[in-house]
Order: sequence, then C-alpha cells, then structure tokens
Amino acid sequence: MNPKILPALVSVAVSFIILTILSFFMTKFLLNSDQDFMTFFEEKWLITLAVVVVFVGYKHFFSTRKQS
Repeated sequence: MNPKILPALVSVAVSFIILTILSFFMTKFLLNSDQDFMTFFEEKWLITLAVVVVFVGYKHFFSTRKQS
C-alpha cells in the first residue's frame, strides 16, 4: 500500500470541510444569500470535492518537490 494515501485522505477530509464552510459563509455574506447550509451543501458538494481532490492529489502524488 502506498504510504502517501493516508496523509492524502486526511488532507482531503480536512480541506473539504474547511472549504465547504468557508464557501458557504462567503456566499451567505458577500452575496446576501438566504440559502441554508444543507441546500448549499446539496448543490455544491460535488464541485467542492472535485476541486479538493485535484489540488490535494497533485500536492501529494504529482508534486516533484523534494520532501524533507
């Protein structure tokens, strides 16, 4: 098993939670939206998850930076 999988999954979970909450509040306050969190989550969860997986996957698996 690849030793990079567990840290990547933890990063995906934490990043997804933070990005979802942050984007909800940005939508709520900047756009003066009356949408509740569950409606927002149902509409945007797949887009948020895709963005998080792409960026975390690149960072953990395709980045050629030397890890110290």
